[in-house]
Amino acid sequence: MKLGFTESASFNDTVTGLIRRYQQQHPKVEVNLEENDSESLISRLGHGDIDAAFVRPPFAMGGDIDFITLSEEPLIVVLPDGHSLMSRKELSLADLRQENFILYSRKSGYGLSADIVAACRQSGFNPTIRQQAPQLSSAVNLVSAGMGIAVVPESMQRIDRDGLHYRALRLDWPKAVLGLATRKANRSAVVDDLITSARIETS
Repeated sequence: MKLGFTESASFNDTVTGLIRRYQQQHPKVEVNLEENDSESLISRLGHGDIDAAFVRPPFAMGGDIDFITLSEEPLIVVLPDGHSLMSRKELSLADLRQENFILYSRKSGYGLSADIVAACRQSGFNPTIRQQAPQLSSAVNLVSAGMGIAVVPESMQRIDRDGLHYRALRLDWPKAVLGLATRKANRSAVVDDLITSARIETS
């Protein structure tokens, strides 16, 4: 089975736990992993190049794609060393109105970054975007270089390195959604087994 995953999925306990249990229950199934961004993985899935993918919506889904939500994580703020907000345990978006944001873009313009920008506007300001990183982990690493702050899924605090400080964010929307995408038609039995495992995981 060719299984795609977006880079940030490797930090999520639900995803890694599901892969581990699936392999334990189906030891004869060879799982080949492919890392890429969510939009590219959905495209490859639609063309039949991979069998399933762990991805982050939103993305353009045709009628032939199924999606099972596995996790909805709160967002947190990543601050660099010496930042004036480090003394606070919890922040709001309004606290970040003067900050330089490091976001992670999508070709389509949709995705978590677009939702973060929309949430900032609802809080009364347009965020200053200093950098567009190719991946969530890249955004976190650029924070450690002092290039700005980032708003990322909670699981990204597994990146533990000097110069990074994580703080809770008071924010009801957006959440960081992660799930399993598969084709509705022409699925193999091994993919159906993975879907069953995913549904058990979320039940």
